[in-house]
Amino acid sequence: MVYREPTELVQVKDLIDQGKFEEAFKILSEFAKKKALSLEEKLSHHILMSRLLGRQWLFNESRKFAKTAYQLSYELGHSYRLIDVYLEMIMISNYDSKLEEALDFIDKAENLLKTFNNKPRKERTKIKADLLWHKALTYYNMGEKNKALKYAEQALGLRKELNSNIDIVLSLQQLGSFYTMIGEFNFGLEYIEQGLKLSKKINYKQLIPALYNCYGISYAYKGELDQALKYYEKGLVLAKKLKMNHLISSIMNNIGMVYQEKGCLDDAQELLEKSLEISEDTACGECNILDSLFHLSIENGDFEAASIYLQRLSAYKDKSVNANVIYRTDKAVMLKTSSRARNRVKAEEIFKQVIEEKHTNYEMRMIALINLCDLLIIELNNTYDLEILDEIAPYITQLLNITEKNHSYSLLTETYVLQAKLALLTSDFKETRRLLTKAQEIAEKYGLNRLAIKISNEHDEFLKQLANWENLNKLEVPLKKRLEIAGVNEQMGNILMKRALEPSDLSDEDPVVLLIISEGGRPLYSESFTKEWSFQDYLFGGFLTAMHTFSDEMFSEGLERAKFGEYNLIMRSVPPFLVCYLFKGKSYLAQQRLSYFVNELQSDQKAWETFRDFYQRNREIQAKDIPSLEPLVKDIFINKAVPLNV
Repeated sequence: MVYREPTELVQVKDLIDQGKFEEAFKILSEFAKKKALSLEEKLSHHILMSRLLGRQWLFNESRKFAKTAYQLSYELGHSYRLIDVYLEMIMISNYDSKLEEALDFIDKAENLLKTFNNKPRKERTKIKADLLWHKALTYYNMGEKNKALKYAEQALGLRKELNSNIDIVLSLQQLGSFYTMIGEFNFGLEYIEQGLKLSKKINYKQLIPALYNCYGISYAYKGELDQALKYYEKGLVLAKKLKMNHLISSIMNNIGMVYQEKGCLDDAQELLEKSLEISEDTACGECNILDSLFHLSIENGDFEAASIYLQRLSAYKDKSVNANVIYRTDKAVMLKTSSRARNRVKAEEIFKQVIEEKHTNYEMRMIALINLCDLLIIELNNTYDLEILDEIAPYITQLLNITEKNHSYSLLTETYVLQAKLALLTSDFKETRRLLTKAQEIAEKYGLNRLAIKISNEHDEFLKQLANWENLNKLEVPLKKRLEIAGVNEQMGNILMKRALEPSDLSDEDPVVLLIISEGGRPLYSESFTKEWSFQDYLFGGFLTAMHTFSDEMFSEGLERAKFGEYNLIMRSVPPFLVCYLFKGKSYLAQQRLSYFVNELQSDQKAWETFRDFYQRNREIQAKDIPSLEPLVKDIFINKAVPLNV
């Protein structure tokens, strides 16, 4: 006999898909009170209750219904209902950090879906979309972010085809979160904004605070901590109103970590403790907060408290693979703080194990690599043995590879800066400059503006002190002094502590000369901003002569800035031309202005064609030859009246 789902439960499905959760819950509650429900009816009720509670982030309650539904489905042997159960179990397995279990349910669901050829296309498409969404979540939690994005995009496409608003919103929130976490902030914010707009339109109250949390995460990753706090607080108010304990705990944990980054350690402690009080007893709830509190205690130097949190973490080490890795990594961090050499050796062994294990997710692998590098730098400070640099190098390479692969651009940038500072210890000054240039480029590309400004200022200071560094090399100054001057320990501390960056000096530069020359070194256009730098002046002649040396050396080394006496020089290669800007002061805004100038020049087709024409005819360009050139130069370099990336 074919089971026909009761009318009430068909109605509940529609209500859940419309986001009308209160109505759905009322009908399900009344349905459960009926006497003599069949096993099929009980199964349908439990599947829908699990789905309804999961959509409201009530995962602890959802788990109970999902597990009972799982047992009932096997008793009945109904494969067509089993796929709904599998989808619920994938969500619960993710919530419990049992990712291997989640993958097993995904595999079972996919195999079952292949047998559904007789089902209506719309029904199969919905199941496929839901399965893709769950696959995206699972692979993201496993650290396979590129796979996760692919599945999440496919799920959104199918859900738009089905025109299911509630599912579309969930996909938008998922993609907004994913793109934010890989450093693609513009894409992330775009999805989050779409999701928030649609959530308000369909009154999906439970997702609105989750989206505000996504906003907060995005700004926190960019280093805009005050903006992050604003959105976290919005989300927290709404989550409290809806009594969404899981989300309340998560947002409190996020706020606590922002306070820690700002250096407000007491406030961080208070928020994290509150988060722990209301956290749900799961491997991915309380475990993560205990981990945050452990690291905060280590930073505070409160090793007694850290030991207590570590002991509490040990209760989760057998509940999931991820919890086990967190516990062992934190145990190694604790051992690393010991003054006894044998404990630090044990810590090193654990970090190496965590790095090499296949099931370690990328976040924990990065933490282990960072701490292993720190241990070796501690040894370098104790022994002053330069051979340790050879031991550190492969771990830094691994850290660079994993951060780039997983789009952790802030850490990638900071690691390049560490590598640049280590290069100073062996007097490889060209490598230091190349690495600082690369670090700044990455920071700018991914909107990490404060970090980009900080690195630019450090690069300026290094060029200013280059002669002193070369002198240290000649005098064979001891490694202890080099470590101090290079700031290796401070940079390692920045990576370990992840401190918020204070606004750096962003003063305007004083322009001196703008020059465009051919690749062969012939001047095509020049604009002097000071009287002593006229085209005929000996300073200008010396500058042109130096340019031949600078340009060949700099571009072969991947560099675009140099020091010319008391002046700073930046250059952009725009074949067949070289655009050069000489100035006094900090380089960051000067770089932004030169980039803006080059972009505007290339986008002006008539001006660009004139440059090429004069280049071919071996003629120098005057202001009258390109009427738009003089006002452009004036606006950018004199009036400083153009928008910049700051």
